[in-house]
Amino acid sequence: MRRPLPPLNALKAFEATARHLSFSRAAEELHVTPAALSHQIRGLEDLLALKLFHRKARSIELTSAARLMYPGVRTAFESLRAAVEQLDRARE
Repeated sequence: MRRPLPPLNALKAFEATARHLSFSRAAEELHVTPAALSHQIRGLEDLLALKLFHRKARSIELTSAARLMYPGVRTAFESLRAAVEQLDRARE
């Protein structure tokens, strides 16, 4: 049985956090509070039943599971951005 996809907002939160390796920078990019972003990440971790980030005093790093997942999530968002850009170009 296939696992359903996690919510898109949680995946966006993960992708931005993994790219920046910073909850605060990811939250700023996504125009949400760091607390809201952290809530999205924790929900995704609960859904997947694994940790995605090692949280340290002043930094975070990807877990091995996150390192496996990040390239596919990043590529998926890049494809979505490219599709929207194609629509924009077609309108011009």
